[in-house]
Amino acid sequence: MTTFQRPALRAALDGISGILVTPFDADDAIATAPLQPVVDRAVAAGVHVLVANGNTGEYYGLQAHEAERMVHAAAECVAGRVPLLAGIGRSVHEACALARESRKAGADALMVHQPPDPFVAPRGVAEYVRRIADAGDGLPVVLYLRNDNIGMAAIESVCRIAGVIGVKWASPTPLVLAEAIRRDLSGAGGCGLSARDAADRRDAAVRRTARAGEQRHQRHGRQDRAADDGQRLRRHPPTVRLAADRPATAAVAGTDDRLEPAALIFRFRPSFRFRFDSP
Repeated sequence: MTTFQRPALRAALDGISGILVTPFDADDAIATAPLQPVVDRAVAAGVHVLVANGNTGEYYGLQAHEAERMVHAAAECVAGRVPLLAGIGRSVHEACALARESRKAGADALMVHQPPDPFVAPRGVAEYVRRIADAGDGLPVVLYLRNDNIGMAAIESVCRIAGVIGVKWASPTPLVLAEAIRRDLSGAGGCGLSARDAADRRDAAVRRTARAGEQRHQRHGRQDRAADDGQRLRRHPPTVRLAADRPATAAVAGTDDRLEPAALIFRFRPSFRFRFDSP
């Protein structure tokens, strides 16, 4: 039986979500005992939501019965202190079975992993989420979006599925997220996207763009200086003296105006040492 109603769950989703690890014993079997202190410490630290069978819990490495055991163990450890999300994924039949089992365990919502198939059609993603939501029998659904290449139209259609209340946006595309929020996907009764999160992501994108522009400017400046050095070398080619009396060739990239006199030592191999004296 779920503990948190939708308004409280939506408020908690605006906070910090912690993804639980999946503990194993020396025989490679799930050991639930080590999970209790992890949950207790997370709750005491103020984590707002805990998630069983997430990527950090190596969900895709678990067998179906192991994932079912983990959501039951997590529900027992959490004991209704914070909302519990149950990760759901893999084939549609496995996903629906796990959704039903998660409801029995007492999960407050389902977090649907995006199907990893790179060739899945956008409408297939929508049908996948719809069938899981039906299997959850009224449990709220949070979408785990790792790849927005399915397109904005598909994202909108999935967000408008009955029961979808939020999106875990894990795609590094803040401008696409901003567009999703601009379209107000919550307007049709579907998921709500946090405008605060969008603003933070937009600001981060602006900072990254500014840093990239600065790096390009610095790189172009270095290229311009190298071109000037190349022209100077063509006008006044340096002399090359071999420190070892044997045939060799060397390419000169440029000289440094800060060196007075401009004498550069290049060590290409231990057997050769070249000294370049600028005129």
